[in-house]
Order: sequence, then C-alpha cells, then structure tokens
Amino acid sequence: MQNQPSSSYPRTPEDDDLFSSSSVRFTPPPSMSMPRGLEDIWIGSRRFSSDHPAQPAENRRSDTLGGSMSAYDGSSGGNNNNNNNNNNYRGGGNNNNHYSSSSNHNSDNSLRDALVLQMQRQIDALTNKVEDGLAIARLGNQVVALQAEMKVQAAQLEHALSVREQVVHLQNQVVALQAQVAPVQARVAAAEAHARLAALEAQVAQVGPLQEKLSALEAQAGPVQEKLSALEAQVSPIQSQLSTLEAQVSPLQTLLSALESQLPPIHEKLSTLDATIPELWSEISLVECKKVIPVERQVSDLVAQLSALPRLQIDAGEWSTPWDWRTPEVRGSQRINFSKPFAAAPHVAVSTNTLDIGNNKNFRARVHATDVDALGFTVHATTWAGTTMYKVGVTWIAVGSPP
Repeated sequence: MQNQPSSSYPRTPEDDDLFSSSSVRFTPPPSMSMPRGLEDIWIGSRRFSSDHPAQPAENRRSDTLGGSMSAYDGSSGGNNNNNNNNNNYRGGGNNNNHYSSSSNHNSDNSLRDALVLQMQRQIDALTNKVEDGLAIARLGNQVVALQAEMKVQAAQLEHALSVREQVVHLQNQVVALQAQVAPVQARVAAAEAHARLAALEAQVAQVGPLQEKLSALEAQAGPVQEKLSALEAQVSPIQSQLSTLEAQVSPLQTLLSALESQLPPIHEKLSTLDATIPELWSEISLVECKKVIPVERQVSDLVAQLSALPRLQIDAGEWSTPWDWRTPEVRGSQRINFSKPFAAAPHVAVSTNTLDIGNNKNFRARVHATDVDALGFTVHATTWAGTTMYKVGVTWIAVGSPP
C-alpha cells in the first residue's frame, strides 16, 4: 500500500473552497494592466483569465491535494504525457513513470511536498494580487464617477455665477430706474393732492344743502324711530312664539321620523290588503245576500210597526221640600205643571233622590202623586211623627199622548 505524502502546510476550509471544481474569471478594467504571467492562471481548479474564457472540465486536469497538483495544459487534457518535473505532476491512473524502489518513492514524495508548499505560497500571493487588482478596479470606477460628478458640479457652479452676474446687473438697472422714478412720483403725488383739494372744495360747497337735507331727515327720523320701537316691541313676543313653535317642532319632527319609519310596513300591509280586497268583496256580497238583506227586511218591518204605534210625549223634572217642611206653615205637597200639556192625563211616576234625616231608628218616608190631569199633578211627601226628616228630593216622569 502506497504511503500518502504529508505536507507541513496546514489545510483550511478556505483552501478546500479555493480548490473546488468551479472557475472564476478575472477581467481587469481597461486602465489596469495585468502583470506578466497573470494573463491566464489556474488557482487549484479555479481559472483567472483576462483574455480567455473559462475552459471546460474535460480540457484541464485537476487531482486532489495530497495526491496531485496539475498545471493547466490548453491542448492535451487529462492524458498529458509531458514529463516536466518542475511544472507538471501527474499522479492519476495514466502516469507513464514507474518507480522501482521505495527510496526513490520517498524522495519523490518529499520533492512533491516541497513543490506543493511552494506552489501553495505562490497561489496565495497570486490570490492577494488578484484581490488587489479587483480593489484597484473598483477604486478606478469610483474615481471615474467622482470625476463625472465634479464636472457636473463645476457646470452648475459656472451657471450659478453667470446667473449671479445677471442678477447684479438687473439690480443696478433697478436702482437707476428708481432714481428716475422718484421725481415722477413726486409730481404725480402733487397732482393727486391738487385734485383731492379741488374735490374737497366742491364737497364743501355742497355741505350746506346736505346739512338741510340731514335736518329734514332727522325730523322724519323721529316717527320712524317710534315705529321701529313699536315693531321691535312686537317682534319680541313673535320671537318667543317662534321659539315655542321651534320647541314644539322638534318632537313633531321626531314623531314624523317615527311615522316615516312605520310607513314601509304599513305600505306592505296595504299592498296585502289590496290583494285581498277582491276576495273580501266577494265575501261581503255573500254575507249581504245571506244576512244583510234579511236584516234590512226585518228593520223595514220594525219601522212599519213603529210607524203604526201611537206617538208619545215625555216630560220629566225634580222637586224638593223646603227646610223643616213638617211645620204647620209648610206642607209636604206641591203642584207640578207640565212643560207642554198632554192630550189626556198621562202616566206619572215619582221617586226619591234625596233624604236628609236625623240619627234615629224609627224611619218612615213616602212620596206619591195625585190629581193627575193633562196640565199637571200634585206630588206628596209624608213621614211618621217619630221620624226626624229635614228634606226630601223627588224625581218625576210623565208619559202620554201628545195633543
């Protein structure tokens, strides 16, 4: 079993990532010149090239570290037969060199480890140079952008200076125009003052007639003021009434809103009732045929019977005895005359409506009518001697034939 070579240079995850299967191409900006020897570089299995596209996997040879380290060959691919011991080491399955002894094998391993360490250092140096080149390229782009921005700012500054010169020139012109306008303004002010003075003199000449008109208006203002005061006195109760009406309107509006909210269901009920009206009319017609017509006939018969009956005259009234009516001077009887005479003596009925009695146990009272004729009757109120009664009220009614 062949021994694997050991390297004194420790491997890190960054080294494993550096020797991955992907390729990265570095293209410097036009202003940056690449150092000689960096135009086309493979770092591990990553290729940095300034003028060549990345080579496919089948056109390069890449073996694992610890077992191989190959340089890029643009034509031969994986089966490279070049036996250059300084640049190309082939540790794959197609190696044509065979080692005959273990000593040679160990020396080759040591040499290989030294070459690997040296190449690793070169690779690190080249990687740093590439990163520096990328940083320089970015700085160059930033410098170009700053130069463009400075040009724009310079153009803006020149424009601002030009505008400032124009503003100063215009300000000088304004000062000159103001110096020319000052005397003209003084003349205009004098002319306006003269015109105002003339207008004031004309108005002063009209003050006399205006004063007379003012006196006449003041004389007329007295009655007008009185009328105005009277109107204001009338306005106050009107305003109070208006406030009262407004206070009454608010609940009415609330009620109106409530009624309006009830309108839709009422309309729905009306629609339902309208739909049932024909059916109701048919039922009414049926009821009219079955019940109303017989009732109307009965009513007609009753009216005929009532018409055949004799007419009646009714008269009614009230009477009461005076206080202490049982004395000899006062009788418990009274003649009652009808309001209208009857054709003959009517039927008379009397009853008590008031009894003013004392606190005793022996109570006897009686009312009755006598001497009934077509013009009236006599009402009587009687009691026993042992009954203390102070007043009796009588209600009567008479029913008979009219004259």
